[in-house]
Amino acid sequence: MPLRDRQGVEIAGRLHRVHVLARPVDGGLMEDYLALVPRDAPEPAGGAGAPPAGALPAVSLRPAETVDAQALADLRVRAMQPSLERVGRFDPQRARQRLLASFDPQYTRWIVADGQQVGVLVLRPQADAWLLDHLYLRPGCQGQGIGAAVMRLVLAEVDAAGAALRVVALRGSDANRFYRRHGFGLVQEDAHDLYYLRPAAAAKPADLRRFEPAAD
Repeated sequence: MPLRDRQGVEIAGRLHRVHVLARPVDGGLMEDYLALVPRDAPEPAGGAGAPPAGALPAVSLRPAETVDAQALADLRVRAMQPSLERVGRFDPQRARQRLLASFDPQYTRWIVADGQQVGVLVLRPQADAWLLDHLYLRPGCQGQGIGAAVMRLVLAEVDAAGAALRVVALRGSDANRFYRRHGFGLVQEDAHDLYYLRPAAAAKPADLRRFEPAAD
């Protein structure tokens, strides 16, 4: 897919105009590439106040409130629908209840990109390892480097606490490759889900054996 044109690129002592094209291979995610090479991010639409060409969205986390529960559940349904439909498990009501049944604004945050609420994050500190319970972006907000930026914020917080981090991903979902790229190792799997662990920053790989996956 075409990403952008880069002007004034010096090659062999001459300036060139470079057309940047990229295509994910082996299940790769474009947002991971753009997080590593932000200069290749698509140019934003022009106009007053437009960010510099190649700038990634400004990503932050904002505390959720009790009144946000339904909106966050709706967001989860829309984000999960493609993956669940691929495996024949899309049930909107069940997808909503998975978030609402354990909703606690203390551990829930909006993902904000360029001032817009675009996703949900639920991060729960637990005794053995913290749990990344939910991480979803609205359709149309993926592939822009937002997920990778959120993960950097999450890992910085977890590492500062000296904790390991657990996550569960739907079998066949692109999220599996995303988590592997961010240091998670597979510790268990069942018919529908894969269970991952990222050891604490000071832990050794062998410490993976100490953890059991949390029940859904």
